[in-house]
Amino acid sequence: MSLRTAADLERVEVAERWRRIRRIVVVEVLVMGWLAGCQRLAQYGSASSA
Repeated sequence: MSLRTAADLERVEVAERWRRIRRIVVVEVLVMGWLAGCQRLAQYGSASSA
């Protein structure tokens, strides 16, 4: 019984850790995409103005 509960607790900890990692990765991807979009807009703006 105790072994099963310990395994369940470990599984829950792993799941929470992966959820946190996934959230961080999603935020990083969104920020990188937003920065890339801003750079592209800046390049287009400078090219069109020049």
